[in-house]
Amino acid sequence: MATASKPRKTPPANVIEVLNLDRARLCSLTEQVFVAIRDAISAGKIRPGARLPATRELAREAGIGRNTVLNAYDELRRQGVIASRRGSGNFVASPGSWIHPKPAQRAASPSPFLSHRAEDPKVVEVSWNKNPPMRAWSRAMRSSVRVVSHSVPDAREVLSQYLAVRGIDCSPDHVFVTANTRQALDLSLRSMSVMQREILLEDPGSTMTQTLALLTRMKPVALPVDSSGANIAAALRTSPSPLAAYVSPAHQNPLGVVMTAERREALLLWAELGNGWIIEDDTAATLRRPQETPLYSRSGRVLHIGTLAYPLAPLSVLSYVVAPDLLVPRIAALSAALGVAPSSCEQFAVAQLLLSRTYQRGLDALRSAAEQRHRAIARACARELLWFVARAGGSETGERAVLWLQQSYDAHAVVRVLRGRGMATDPLQELALMPVRDAIVVHFDSVRTEEIDGVVRQIANLVRDSQAGCLREEAPLYRTAVRS
Repeated sequence: MATASKPRKTPPANVIEVLNLDRARLCSLTEQVFVAIRDAISAGKIRPGARLPATRELAREAGIGRNTVLNAYDELRRQGVIASRRGSGNFVASPGSWIHPKPAQRAASPSPFLSHRAEDPKVVEVSWNKNPPMRAWSRAMRSSVRVVSHSVPDAREVLSQYLAVRGIDCSPDHVFVTANTRQALDLSLRSMSVMQREILLEDPGSTMTQTLALLTRMKPVALPVDSSGANIAAALRTSPSPLAAYVSPAHQNPLGVVMTAERREALLLWAELGNGWIIEDDTAATLRRPQETPLYSRSGRVLHIGTLAYPLAPLSVLSYVVAPDLLVPRIAALSAALGVAPSSCEQFAVAQLLLSRTYQRGLDALRSAAEQRHRAIARACARELLWFVARAGGSETGERAVLWLQQSYDAHAVVRVLRGRGMATDPLQELALMPVRDAIVVHFDSVRTEEIDGVVRQIANLVRDSQAGCLREEAPLYRTAVRS
C-alpha cells in the first residue's frame, strides 16, 4: 500500500540578501538583523506569508552566532512582525497584525492633568510618550559601559552627522552636549553675557528663559510676536542696540506660529549689521512636520539649541548647542568649567540609538501622534469652547493650546477656576513682558489622546458652572459667541 508523501516545505525567503551587517557599527548585530528583516518586510522585499530561514541556517550563512538570530527573531515575534508555527518555522505575518507595546495602565486620578511644574520641562512635555525604547536603551547602555571602560567616546560626531540632515552644516567641534534644555540655554546665555546688556525675548514666551536671562545679568526686553513670528523691527524701536535676541522661529512657544521668510531675513540682517547674536531654540519644533530650515550657519551669528528628549524621555533628555565659529572657544571653556555634559555612557548610548535608527523611528511615531493630538484638540475646542473662546491655536505639537477668550471673560478668573480642579493652565499674561489680550494656555502634556475630548468638555462645564465668577464686572451676563 502506497504511503502519501509529506508535502514539501516552501523554500525560505532569501534573508541573507537584505542583511548588511557591520561589526564596526555602534549598534549590536542583533539589532542590525532585526532592523534589516523588519525593513525588508515593510518595503515588500519579503512578502507576508513567506517562511524565514531557520535560525541555525541564517546564523551559519551570515557568519554570526545563533543567539544573535534567536534574539532578533524573538523581537520580531514580540512585535507581531512574524509568527511561529510549531514544526514549520517562522512566517511573516500580515501587516494588519503587527502590534506595538501597549502603555501601562495608569492609576485613577481625580483630574485628567498631572502637575505641569517639573525640574526639567522636557520630561513633562513628552509625558504622553508611553513607549520609550526601554530594551534598546538597556542594550545601548550595556554596550556603552564596555566601550567607555576602554576609551571615552565623543557623541558630537554622530550628532553633527544627524544635524546635517536638517541642513545644519557643522563640525563636531561646534556641537556641545548638555544634560537638558535648561543647561543648553544657560550655556548659550553665559557665552554672551555682559552685565546690563539688553536681550530681546519673544513676548509672550517662556518664564524659564526670562529667569535665566536675569540670572546671567542680562536685561530682558520684549520682542513682540504676531501671526508672522517675532518682529525684530518693532523691538528695535524700543531697544535700538540689544546684545542678542532669543527666538524659536520653527514653532513659537506658546503661540505656535512659524516665522515667515521675510522676518527671518530681517532678523539675520540685524545680527550681521549690528553684531548681534541670535539664540535659535528649535526644541519646541521637534514634533512638527515638515521641519523648517534652521537659521544657523557656521560662519554666522546664530547659536542653535536642540534636544533629543522627545522619543527618549525619561531615559534621557540629552540636548545640545551648536555654536558658530566666533563663539566655539568661549562655549568650549564654559562647558568644561560648568560640567554640563552628561555622562560618557549616556552620550554613547544615545549615539548608538541615533545610528541604529531607533531614535528616528520613535520620533516619527511621536510626530504622527502629535498630528492626531492636534486634530483632536482643534476639533474638541471648536465643538465645546467657542461660546467663551474667540479662537484656539498653538496646538500643532499636541502639547498645549492657547485659548483667546471673548472680551467678556477674565483670563485670571478662568484660570483660578481650572487650577482649582488641578488643571495645568496659565494666563497668557504671566508668560508675557508686555500687556497682551486675555488668553489662557492649557497644557495637554499629561493627557492621553483618547482623553482630550473629555478634558475639553470638562473645561467647558467648569467655566459654564462658574460663569458669573469668570465674567468681567462690566460685561453682560450673556454674550453672543464670535467665531473667528
